[in-house]
Amino acid sequence: MLTKWLTLGRLFKKYFWRYNLQPEYVIFQSTSRCNLHCKHCFLWQGNQEWQNTNQGKYDLTLKEITKISQSMKDFFFLNIGGGEPFTRSDLPQIAKIFYTNNHVQNLLIPTNGTLTKKILASTEAILKNCPNLNVHIDVSIDGIGPLHNKIREGNDTFNKAIKTIYELKKLNTNYPRLMVGTITAHMTYNQQHLGEIYSYIKTRLKPDSPTIALTRGTPRQPQAKDINIDYYRKLTQTMERDFIQGKVAGFKNVLFWPLIMSTKILMHQMVIATYTKGYQIPCLAGRLNVVIYSNGDVYPCEMLTDQKIGNLREVDYNFQKLWQSTKLKRIVKKIVKTKCFCTHECHLPMNILYAPQSLPKLLILSLKILAHHRQ
Repeated sequence: MLTKWLTLGRLFKKYFWRYNLQPEYVIFQSTSRCNLHCKHCFLWQGNQEWQNTNQGKYDLTLKEITKISQSMKDFFFLNIGGGEPFTRSDLPQIAKIFYTNNHVQNLLIPTNGTLTKKILASTEAILKNCPNLNVHIDVSIDGIGPLHNKIREGNDTFNKAIKTIYELKKLNTNYPRLMVGTITAHMTYNQQHLGEIYSYIKTRLKPDSPTIALTRGTPRQPQAKDINIDYYRKLTQTMERDFIQGKVAGFKNVLFWPLIMSTKILMHQMVIATYTKGYQIPCLAGRLNVVIYSNGDVYPCEMLTDQKIGNLREVDYNFQKLWQSTKLKRIVKKIVKTKCFCTHECHLPMNILYAPQSLPKLLILSLKILAHHRQ
Protein backbone atom coordinates (compact mmCIF):
# COMPACT_ATOMS: atom_id res chain seq x y z
CA MET A 1 0.00 0.00 0.00
CA LEU A 2 2.90 2.37 0.74
CA THR A 3 4.21 1.88 -2.81
CA LYS A 4 0.79 2.81 -4.20
CA TRP A 5 0.64 6.03 -2.21
CA LEU A 6 4.20 6.93 -3.19
CA THR A 7 3.24 6.34 -6.81
CA LEU A 8 0.19 8.56 -6.48
CA GLY A 9 2.36 11.25 -4.92
CA ARG A 10 4.71 11.08 -7.90
CA LEU A 11 1.82 11.28 -10.35
CA PHE A 12 0.30 14.20 -8.46
CA LYS A 13 3.62 16.07 -8.47
CA LYS A 14 3.90 15.71 -12.24
CA TYR A 15 0.50 17.33 -12.64
CA PHE A 16 2.02 20.61 -11.45
CA TRP A 17 5.70 20.13 -12.35
CA ARG A 18 6.05 19.38 -16.07
CA TYR A 19 9.81 19.86 -16.40
CA ASN A 20 12.06 16.93 -17.34
CA LEU A 21 9.24 14.39 -17.11
CA GLN A 22 9.77 10.63 -17.11
CA PRO A 23 7.21 8.31 -18.75
CA GLU A 24 4.35 6.88 -16.69
CA TYR A 25 2.60 4.94 -19.48
CA VAL A 26 4.91 2.57 -21.37
CA ILE A 27 3.80 0.50 -24.35
CA PHE A 28 6.23 -2.36 -24.94
CA GLN A 29 5.56 -4.21 -28.17
CA SER A 30 7.23 -7.35 -26.90
CA THR A 31 7.28 -9.35 -30.13
CA SER A 32 6.77 -9.02 -33.86
CA ARG A 33 5.40 -12.58 -33.93
CA CYS A 34 1.67 -13.07 -34.50
CA ASN A 35 -0.48 -16.08 -35.33
CA LEU A 36 -3.21 -14.14 -37.17
CA HIS A 37 -3.55 -11.70 -40.09
CA CYS A 38 -6.28 -9.32 -38.91
CA LYS A 39 -7.75 -6.98 -41.51
CA HIS A 40 -7.54 -3.90 -39.27
CA CYS A 41 -4.05 -4.42 -37.77
CA PHE A 42 -2.10 -1.15 -37.93
CA LEU A 43 1.20 -2.68 -36.79
CA TRP A 44 1.57 -5.15 -39.64
CA GLN A 45 4.12 -2.99 -41.47
CA GLY A 46 5.58 -1.05 -38.56
CA ASN A 47 8.63 -3.30 -38.68
CA GLN A 48 9.88 -4.67 -42.00
CA GLU A 49 10.57 -7.95 -40.24
CA TRP A 50 6.83 -8.48 -39.78
CA GLN A 51 6.41 -8.86 -43.53
CA ASN A 52 8.62 -11.93 -43.91
CA THR A 53 9.18 -15.32 -42.32
CA ASN A 54 11.57 -14.08 -39.64
CA GLN A 55 8.90 -13.02 -37.19
CA GLY A 56 10.37 -12.76 -33.71
CA LYS A 57 13.97 -13.16 -34.88
CA TYR A 58 15.01 -9.69 -33.74
CA ASP A 59 12.90 -9.48 -30.58
CA LEU A 60 14.69 -8.17 -27.50
CA THR A 61 15.93 -10.92 -25.19
CA LEU A 62 15.26 -11.10 -21.46
CA LYS A 63 18.83 -9.97 -20.81
CA GLU A 64 18.35 -6.95 -23.07
CA ILE A 65 14.97 -6.13 -21.54
CA THR A 66 16.50 -6.26 -18.07
CA LYS A 67 19.17 -3.72 -19.06
CA ILE A 68 16.54 -1.42 -20.52
CA SER A 69 14.34 -1.71 -17.44
CA GLN A 70 17.27 -0.95 -15.12
CA SER A 71 17.92 2.27 -17.04
CA MET A 72 14.32 3.46 -16.66
CA LYS A 73 12.72 5.28 -13.74
CA ASP A 74 9.65 3.94 -11.95
CA PHE A 75 6.46 4.16 -13.98
CA PHE A 76 2.80 3.48 -13.31
CA PHE A 77 1.33 1.58 -16.25
CA LEU A 78 2.82 -1.04 -18.59
CA ASN A 79 1.06 -2.19 -21.76
CA ILE A 80 2.67 -5.32 -23.22
CA GLY A 81 1.56 -5.78 -26.80
CA GLY A 82 2.82 -7.40 -30.00
CA GLY A 83 2.25 -9.05 -32.46
CA GLU A 84 0.51 -11.47 -30.20
CA PRO A 85 2.26 -11.07 -26.81
CA PHE A 86 1.38 -14.56 -25.60
CA THR A 87 3.49 -16.12 -28.36
CA ARG A 88 6.41 -15.25 -26.04
CA SER A 89 6.86 -18.08 -23.56
CA ASP A 90 8.88 -15.75 -21.32
CA LEU A 91 6.10 -13.19 -20.94
CA PRO A 92 5.84 -13.76 -17.15
CA GLN A 93 9.56 -13.02 -16.80
CA ILE A 94 9.15 -9.80 -18.79
CA ALA A 95 6.36 -8.65 -16.47
CA LYS A 96 8.45 -9.58 -13.43
CA ILE A 97 11.41 -7.52 -14.71
CA PHE A 98 9.38 -4.32 -14.94
CA TYR A 99 7.47 -5.08 -11.74
CA THR A 100 10.72 -5.50 -9.79
CA ASN A 101 12.84 -2.76 -11.33
CA ASN A 102 10.22 -0.11 -12.07
CA HIS A 103 7.51 -0.82 -9.47
CA VAL A 104 4.81 -0.99 -12.12
CA GLN A 105 1.33 -0.89 -10.55
CA ASN A 106 -0.82 -1.87 -13.53
CA LEU A 107 -0.20 -4.26 -16.40
CA LEU A 108 -2.37 -4.48 -19.51
CA ILE A 109 -1.93 -7.26 -22.06
CA PRO A 110 -4.19 -7.12 -25.14
CA THR A 111 -4.57 -10.47 -26.89
CA ASN A 112 -6.47 -12.11 -29.73
CA GLY A 113 -7.35 -14.83 -27.22
CA THR A 114 -6.62 -17.82 -29.45
CA LEU A 115 -3.75 -19.32 -27.43
CA THR A 116 -5.86 -20.29 -24.44
CA LYS A 117 -3.41 -22.60 -22.63
CA LYS A 118 -0.50 -20.20 -23.01
CA ILE A 119 -2.61 -17.24 -21.93
CA LEU A 120 -3.85 -18.98 -18.78
CA ALA A 121 -0.42 -20.32 -17.81
CA SER A 122 1.36 -17.01 -18.39
CA THR A 123 -1.33 -14.95 -16.66
CA GLU A 124 -1.31 -17.15 -13.56
CA ALA A 125 2.49 -17.06 -13.45
CA ILE A 126 2.43 -13.25 -13.62
CA LEU A 127 -0.11 -13.08 -10.79
CA LYS A 128 1.96 -15.43 -8.65
CA ASN A 129 5.29 -13.73 -9.33
CA CYS A 130 4.00 -10.15 -8.98
CA PRO A 131 1.86 -10.22 -5.80
CA ASN A 132 0.78 -6.56 -5.78
CA LEU A 133 0.32 -6.04 -9.52
CA ASN A 134 -3.10 -5.30 -11.03
CA VAL A 135 -3.25 -7.40 -14.21
CA HIS A 136 -5.64 -6.53 -17.04
CA ILE A 137 -6.11 -9.01 -19.90
CA ASP A 138 -8.15 -7.58 -22.78
CA VAL A 139 -9.41 -10.17 -25.28
CA SER A 140 -10.42 -8.96 -28.73
CA ILE A 141 -14.04 -9.55 -29.76
CA ASP A 142 -14.71 -7.87 -33.12
CA GLY A 143 -17.86 -9.73 -34.09
CA ILE A 144 -20.06 -12.65 -33.17
CA GLY A 145 -19.14 -16.02 -34.67
CA PRO A 146 -18.35 -15.93 -38.42
CA LEU A 147 -17.91 -12.14 -38.53
CA HIS A 148 -15.13 -12.26 -35.94
CA ASN A 149 -13.47 -15.18 -37.75
CA LYS A 150 -13.58 -13.30 -41.06
CA ILE A 151 -12.02 -10.16 -39.59
CA ARG A 152 -9.30 -12.10 -37.76
CA GLU A 153 -8.59 -14.42 -40.72
CA GLY A 154 -7.93 -17.40 -38.48
CA ASN A 155 -9.43 -20.80 -37.78
CA ASP A 156 -12.31 -20.69 -35.27
CA THR A 157 -10.87 -17.58 -33.62
CA PHE A 158 -14.20 -16.56 -32.08
CA ASN A 159 -14.78 -19.73 -30.06
CA LYS A 160 -11.15 -19.76 -28.94
CA ALA A 161 -11.41 -16.18 -27.70
CA ILE A 162 -14.67 -16.91 -25.86
CA LYS A 163 -13.13 -19.94 -24.20
CA THR A 164 -10.16 -17.86 -23.09
CA ILE A 165 -12.43 -15.26 -21.50
CA TYR A 166 -14.39 -17.89 -19.56
CA GLU A 167 -11.20 -19.57 -18.37
CA LEU A 168 -9.66 -16.25 -17.31
CA LYS A 169 -12.80 -15.44 -15.33
CA LYS A 170 -12.38 -18.74 -13.47
CA LEU A 171 -8.81 -17.71 -12.68
CA ASN A 172 -10.16 -14.41 -11.38
CA THR A 173 -11.92 -16.22 -8.52
CA ASN A 174 -8.50 -16.99 -7.02
CA TYR A 175 -6.84 -13.74 -8.06
CA PRO A 176 -9.07 -10.67 -7.54
CA ARG A 177 -6.25 -8.53 -8.95
CA LEU A 178 -6.97 -10.02 -12.38
CA MET A 179 -9.35 -7.98 -14.51
CA VAL A 180 -10.75 -9.63 -17.61
CA GLY A 181 -11.78 -7.21 -20.33
CA THR A 182 -12.80 -7.17 -23.96
CA ILE A 183 -11.74 -4.83 -26.72
CA THR A 184 -13.72 -4.30 -29.92
CA ALA A 185 -12.18 -2.49 -32.86
CA HIS A 186 -14.65 -0.26 -34.70
CA MET A 187 -14.06 -0.77 -38.43
CA THR A 188 -15.93 -0.84 -41.72
CA TYR A 189 -16.58 -4.56 -41.45
CA ASN A 190 -18.39 -4.57 -38.11
CA GLN A 191 -19.75 -1.07 -37.50
CA GLN A 192 -23.36 -1.97 -38.34
CA HIS A 193 -23.20 -4.73 -35.73
CA LEU A 194 -21.56 -2.84 -32.85
CA GLY A 195 -24.73 -2.70 -30.76
CA GLU A 196 -25.30 -6.44 -31.16
CA ILE A 197 -21.65 -7.18 -30.33
CA TYR A 198 -21.73 -5.04 -27.19
CA SER A 199 -25.01 -6.60 -26.04
CA TYR A 200 -23.48 -10.06 -26.41
CA ILE A 201 -20.35 -9.00 -24.52
CA LYS A 202 -22.29 -7.36 -21.69
CA THR A 203 -24.87 -10.10 -21.14
CA ARG A 204 -22.93 -13.26 -22.02
CA LEU A 205 -19.30 -12.50 -21.25
CA LYS A 206 -19.75 -9.96 -18.42
CA PRO A 207 -16.21 -8.48 -18.63
CA ASP A 208 -14.78 -6.19 -15.99
CA SER A 209 -14.25 -3.56 -18.64
CA PRO A 210 -15.52 -3.59 -22.24
CA THR A 211 -13.58 -1.28 -24.56
CA ILE A 212 -14.33 0.11 -28.02
CA ALA A 213 -11.48 1.44 -30.16
CA LEU A 214 -11.42 3.13 -33.54
CA THR A 215 -9.30 1.47 -36.21
CA ARG A 216 -6.26 3.70 -36.66
CA GLY A 217 -2.95 4.06 -38.44
CA THR A 218 -2.42 2.18 -41.71
CA PRO A 219 -4.37 -1.06 -41.41
CA ARG A 220 -3.60 -4.18 -43.45
CA GLN A 221 -6.87 -3.59 -45.32
CA PRO A 222 -7.05 0.22 -45.84
CA GLN A 223 -10.85 0.20 -46.21
CA ALA A 224 -11.11 -0.92 -42.57
CA LYS A 225 -10.82 2.78 -41.63
CA ASP A 226 -13.81 3.85 -43.73
CA ILE A 227 -16.07 4.25 -40.73
CA ASN A 228 -19.15 6.21 -39.78
CA ILE A 229 -18.52 7.86 -36.41
CA ASP A 230 -22.25 7.86 -35.64
CA TYR A 231 -22.07 4.13 -34.92
CA TYR A 232 -19.33 4.81 -32.37
CA ARG A 233 -21.30 7.70 -30.87
CA LYS A 234 -24.44 5.61 -30.43
CA LEU A 235 -22.61 2.70 -28.83
CA THR A 236 -20.51 4.78 -26.45
CA GLN A 237 -23.60 6.61 -25.20
CA THR A 238 -24.99 3.23 -24.16
CA MET A 239 -21.66 2.20 -22.63
CA GLU A 240 -21.44 5.43 -20.64
CA ARG A 241 -24.88 4.88 -19.11
CA ASP A 242 -23.86 1.34 -18.20
CA PHE A 243 -20.61 2.56 -16.63
CA ILE A 244 -22.39 5.17 -14.53
CA GLN A 245 -25.20 2.84 -13.47
CA GLY A 246 -22.85 -0.01 -12.57
CA LYS A 247 -24.10 -2.41 -15.26
CA VAL A 248 -20.50 -3.42 -15.96
CA ALA A 249 -18.12 -4.50 -13.24
CA GLY A 250 -15.56 -1.76 -13.72
CA PHE A 251 -12.30 -1.49 -11.79
CA LYS A 252 -13.53 -1.82 -8.20
CA ASN A 253 -10.35 -3.52 -7.02
CA VAL A 254 -8.24 -0.59 -8.21
CA LEU A 255 -7.50 2.51 -6.14
CA PHE A 256 -9.65 5.49 -7.23
CA TRP A 257 -11.70 3.30 -9.56
CA PRO A 258 -14.45 5.93 -10.12
CA LEU A 259 -11.79 8.22 -11.60
CA ILE A 260 -10.66 5.45 -13.96
CA MET A 261 -14.24 4.80 -15.10
CA SER A 262 -14.75 8.54 -15.57
CA THR A 263 -11.62 8.74 -17.69
CA LYS A 264 -12.94 5.98 -19.96
CA ILE A 265 -16.22 7.86 -20.39
CA LEU A 266 -14.46 11.13 -21.15
CA MET A 267 -12.14 9.27 -23.54
CA HIS A 268 -15.15 8.23 -25.64
CA GLN A 269 -16.30 11.84 -25.82
CA MET A 270 -12.77 12.98 -26.67
CA VAL A 271 -12.46 10.43 -29.48
CA ILE A 272 -15.67 11.69 -31.09
CA ALA A 273 -14.67 15.35 -30.73
CA THR A 274 -11.19 14.66 -32.09
CA TYR A 275 -12.47 12.60 -35.01
CA THR A 276 -15.05 15.22 -36.03
CA LYS A 277 -13.33 18.49 -35.06
CA GLY A 278 -9.60 17.81 -34.72
CA TYR A 279 -7.30 18.93 -31.90
CA GLN A 280 -8.82 19.01 -28.41
CA ILE A 281 -6.14 18.78 -25.69
CA PRO A 282 -2.32 18.67 -25.57
CA CYS A 283 -0.67 15.33 -26.30
CA LEU A 284 1.92 14.08 -23.80
CA ALA A 285 3.64 11.64 -26.16
CA GLY A 286 7.36 11.85 -25.52
CA ARG A 287 6.75 13.24 -22.04
CA LEU A 288 4.51 10.83 -20.12
CA ASN A 289 3.86 8.30 -22.89
CA VAL A 290 6.41 6.23 -24.81
CA VAL A 291 6.48 3.18 -27.11
CA ILE A 292 9.28 0.59 -27.20
CA TYR A 293 9.21 -1.86 -30.10
CA SER A 294 10.40 -5.45 -29.98
CA ASN A 295 13.58 -4.64 -31.94
CA GLY A 296 14.54 -1.82 -29.54
CA ASP A 297 13.17 1.11 -31.56
CA VAL A 298 11.70 3.89 -29.40
CA TYR A 299 8.93 6.26 -30.51
CA PRO A 300 6.85 8.83 -28.64
CA CYS A 301 3.68 7.29 -30.11
CA GLU A 302 2.68 4.43 -32.40
CA MET A 303 1.03 6.91 -34.75
CA LEU A 304 4.19 9.00 -35.23
CA THR A 305 5.91 6.48 -37.48
CA ASP A 306 8.27 9.14 -38.89
CA GLN A 307 9.47 10.32 -35.46
CA LYS A 308 11.78 7.57 -34.28
CA ILE A 309 13.80 8.68 -31.23
CA GLY A 310 16.42 5.98 -31.61
CA ASN A 311 17.22 2.33 -30.98
CA LEU A 312 18.11 1.00 -27.53
CA ARG A 313 20.55 -1.54 -28.90
CA GLU A 314 22.55 1.32 -30.38
CA VAL A 315 22.91 3.12 -27.04
CA ASP A 316 23.87 0.11 -24.92
CA TYR A 317 20.24 -0.29 -23.74
CA ASN A 318 20.37 3.02 -21.87
CA PHE A 319 16.82 4.37 -22.07
CA GLN A 320 17.82 7.69 -20.51
CA LYS A 321 20.23 8.43 -23.39
CA LEU A 322 17.28 8.49 -25.74
CA TRP A 323 14.83 10.07 -23.30
CA GLN A 324 17.19 12.95 -22.52
CA SER A 325 18.34 13.35 -26.12
CA THR A 326 18.18 16.53 -28.14
CA LYS A 327 16.25 14.62 -30.79
CA LEU A 328 13.39 13.82 -28.41
CA LYS A 329 13.29 17.44 -27.27
CA ARG A 330 12.88 18.50 -30.92
CA ILE A 331 10.14 15.92 -31.44
CA VAL A 332 8.24 17.07 -28.33
CA LYS A 333 8.49 20.70 -29.43
CA LYS A 334 7.04 19.70 -32.80
CA ILE A 335 4.19 17.78 -31.13
CA VAL A 336 3.34 20.84 -29.03
CA LYS A 337 3.80 23.41 -31.80
CA THR A 338 1.77 21.53 -34.41
CA LYS A 339 -0.89 20.54 -31.87
CA CYS A 340 -0.48 16.89 -32.84
CA PHE A 341 -3.61 14.83 -32.23
CA CYS A 342 -5.14 11.44 -32.91
CA THR A 343 -7.78 9.09 -31.50
CA HIS A 344 -5.29 6.62 -30.00
CA GLU A 345 -7.15 5.18 -26.97
CA CYS A 346 -3.93 4.02 -25.30
CA HIS A 347 -2.53 7.55 -25.02
CA LEU A 348 -5.72 9.53 -24.49
CA PRO A 349 -6.32 8.58 -20.81
CA MET A 350 -3.00 10.08 -19.71
CA ASN A 351 -3.63 13.17 -21.84
CA ILE A 352 -7.07 13.56 -20.28
CA LEU A 353 -5.91 13.08 -16.70
CA TYR A 354 -3.19 15.72 -17.12
CA ALA A 355 -5.34 18.29 -18.94
CA PRO A 356 -6.61 20.87 -16.38
CA GLN A 357 -9.73 21.52 -18.46
CA SER A 358 -10.74 17.88 -17.98
CA LEU A 359 -10.68 17.99 -14.18
CA PRO A 360 -14.21 19.39 -13.58
CA LYS A 361 -15.76 16.81 -15.92
CA LEU A 362 -13.83 13.98 -14.29
CA LEU A 363 -14.93 15.03 -10.82
CA ILE A 364 -18.59 15.33 -11.83
CA LEU A 365 -18.58 11.93 -13.53
CA SER A 366 -16.83 10.32 -10.55
CA LEU A 367 -19.48 11.66 -8.19
CA LYS A 368 -22.26 10.37 -10.47
CA ILE A 369 -20.69 6.91 -10.52
CA LEU A 370 -20.28 6.86 -6.74
CA ALA A 371 -23.86 8.01 -6.23
CA HIS A 372 -25.27 5.20 -8.40
CA HIS A 373 -23.09 2.55 -6.82
CA ARG A 374 -24.21 3.55 -3.33
CA GLN A 375 -27.89 3.16 -4.17
